[in-house]
Amino acid sequence: MTPAFVTIGLPGNPVDGITVENMRIQLRVRRDDSLAVPDRSSAYPTVTMFGSAPASGLYLRHARDVRFWGVELEAAH
Repeated sequence: MTPAFVTIGLPGNPVDGITVENMRIQLRVRRDDSLAVPDRSSAYPTVTMFGSAPASGLYLRHARDVRFWGVELEAAH
């Protein structure tokens, strides 16, 4: 799975102060609980460094002070 919105910082160095406004995400999802997401600090900050993520619409990791305003997420199986 590849989430529509991905924000990933590093352990001990989170991304900070992000605001997302007026976004609409529509997607089809499948569930896969077997996905583990390792920390790969040496490959930072490429968006593909983690491969598949255990999320479909939004995925945040090592993040703080993240705000969503007017965000709509519609997921269908």
